[in-house]
Amino acid sequence: TKRRGNWRQRAARVASAAVALVALLGAVAATARTSEPPSPTRPRVAISIDVSPVDSSAAWLADGLPQMIVSELARSHDIEVVPPAQVSALLRRRGDGARRSIDSTTDLTDLSRRLGATVVVRGSVAHDDHALVLDLTIRDAATGRLLRSDALSRTDAVALADEAAARVLTT
Repeated sequence: TKRRGNWRQRAARVASAAVALVALLGAVAATARTSEPPSPTRPRVAISIDVSPVDSSAAWLADGLPQMIVSELARSHDIEVVPPAQVSALLRRRGDGARRSIDSTTDLTDLSRRLGATVVVRGSVAHDDHALVLDLTIRDAATGRLLRSDALSRTDAVALADEAAARVLTT
């Protein structure tokens, strides 16, 4: 009778395990059918803005303009933005303490690797007689390929940042 009792207990355990396994596989299959496909990874954008050396009155724009652009880009769920402070810190470390610009494909590749950036937005801003002028380039960080290049001219920094963000989003 002991053998029969052990056999029945084992059979009950095996049957319970089989039922649980079938239920689990059914739940996994149902989830696979109803779940959305994974979304593609969002581009990760790094922004660096330089100021024309002859225009020291606009020096605040080197830090202020990227932050304004980031604030505008943050409204979109389609991209991820590297905090400007991270970009600036990396550029300072690479420039022996002085802020350094992104000036080569090697720099783009390094930014891509160190910051996880897939897109690098680089700009140079200056004043003309009546407006702020931003020369903007958008490049693929891994290859250095130019994705877009624009010269934007606006009378105030907020409008300039809004336009730059719109160009990044439509690239």
